[in-house]
Amino acid sequence: FTTTELEPIETILSPLADSYVRGGIYGADNYGTYKNIIPRYSSTLDNLRFAFLKFDLSSISGSVSSAKLRLNVYSTAAVNDAVKFVTNDSWTENGITYNNMPAAGATLASAAIPAEGEWMEFDVTNQVETERNGDDLVSFRIEGLQDGWVQLCAKEHSDSTRRPQLVINYLSNDYPPAAPDS
Repeated sequence: FTTTELEPIETILSPLADSYVRGGIYGADNYGTYKNIIPRYSSTLDNLRFAFLKFDLSSISGSVSSAKLRLNVYSTAAVNDAVKFVTNDSWTENGITYNNMPAAGATLASAAIPAEGEWMEFDVTNQVETERNGDDLVSFRIEGLQDGWVQLCAKEHSDSTRRPQLVINYLSNDYPPAAPDS
């Protein structure tokens, strides 16, 4: 049999939903239609914010070799952010609030916040592969690691080239088997 090395297929997914939540007196408010998502660390509950993103993985039909969550910085006054896995995918963009947000699990990755207009990237390969073999949905929570905030372009942002992306490289299950040698 002749074998050929298979090249990964790259696909870029847009979020199914994205929003942010804010604590304290804003705990019942929803921000699902805003053009930016705004994670912010603060010791003051009224200023504490988490951003949420959900992606549908059902179009990925193979083994994930890499997955990067890419978020474009609109403006910032922060240094570092982290991404956490969210186990409950039942939240909705127009329904999520601080008071009803799903719990987040362990930190998957952290990144320094780049300059305005640049991309922040988080390696989420293992979680995407796990969820691809599960319910085909993956949710993430973005949170600040130090006092400060960052505005990240949401899926509603007017400039479509700056919207969130989940960039996945995978080896398709649909490749034909190796042909026998002649």
